Amino acid sequence: IRLLNRKSPFHPDRSHLHHAFLEFGFSHLKTTVLILSSNIIIIISYSFQSININFLISFFIAFGILSAIALFLVKKIHSLKETIKHLKNKELHLNGLSKNGDSQKKKEEVSNLKPFSTLPLSS
Repeated sequence: IRLLNRKSPFHPDRSHLHHAFLEFGFSHLKTTVLILSSNIIIIISYSFQSININFLISFFIAFGILSAIALFLVKKIHSLKETIKHLKNKELHLNGLSKNGDSQKKKEEVSNLKPFSTLPLSS
């Protein structure tokens, strides 16, 4: 693919499978375990070539569907966590503004006070 894009095959990019898992919110450890377990399943399946091919095809289709669902859910959970984090930061910011708004109001009240020389003297 890199050669088709006229890039060196040694040029780094993020098109590898493990980068996709990392972008979906998996940790490095979970990504490694998922890829490793997939490889083990393929090796075991190849070892049992005498098993009915329809069973193997069904197994891999089910594994693919479940993996896709898991990736979708992890992505959704990650997105919700980011939204919650953003809303908490926004709430903290608004609370800080309301506190600053109160002090700003006090500053305005103080600045609106007239100096002593302009106050009428009572006799």
